[in-house]
Amino acid sequence: MGTVGSPRFLFPPPNALSRKNKELIALGISIVEKCFPCVEYHVSAALEHGATREEILETLQVAVVLGGGTASWPARFAFKVLDELPPGASQPPAAGGH
Repeated sequence: MGTVGSPRFLFPPPNALSRKNKELIALGISIVEKCFPCVEYHVSAALEHGATREEILETLQVAVVLGGGTASWPARFAFKVLDELPPGASQPPAAGGH
């Protein structure tokens, strides 16, 4: 399964949820938790695993609605990260979240 903290431990092989869906969930949680490095990582990782721009934007909306006003800053950061990635970008940053 992998060591605690490794992506393989945190995201075991797909069962009921695909890796894409797990990354979108992780992005929403990262926004609510205000973990900016995690937000950056999970935007890129979600794209790498097949998420569309529209799916990421909807994830941001849900996170802000459920996370309240303080979630708007990390969501804006996620939007900026998404906007600054070149078209077709799908490589998560080397350093980063979980």
